[in-house]
Amino acid sequence: MFDPWEIIHETPQLSVHVTRLEGMAGCTDGRGRIWLDDRLTEIEKRCALTHELLHILRRHDGHQDDAAEAQIREETARVLVPMAALQEHAGEQISLWALAEDLHVTEAVLRDRLNTASAGEWEVLRVA
Repeated sequence: MFDPWEIIHETPQLSVHVTRLEGMAGCTDGRGRIWLDDRLTEIEKRCALTHELLHILRRHDGHQDDAAEAQIREETARVLVPMAALQEHAGEQISLWALAEDLHVTEAVLRDRLNTASAGEWEVLRVA
């Protein structure tokens, strides 16, 4: 399972600040500083931190347009919910909430992963 905190601990130029944010779960300056809202659950922090790390990797600074945000959301979902993890649950009668909990992601991240799955990925899930 991908752990964004490992990257933080292994990369000295990255720092995370947990503070009160209004209207967002997290943000970054695009150079190495990340802020996370102090009201997030551990799962929400994992998802927001991964999202912000991908912004840094793409060298995004400042507000991004809808297309860039959509791409980062898809990448976040693919990193946090690999196809193998979905295959383990293929065919199960399980709610979106329960599946998200089991995969340690938010329902929104799981929805992003399912909504951006390719036809080939859906075929793999049907066969599994």
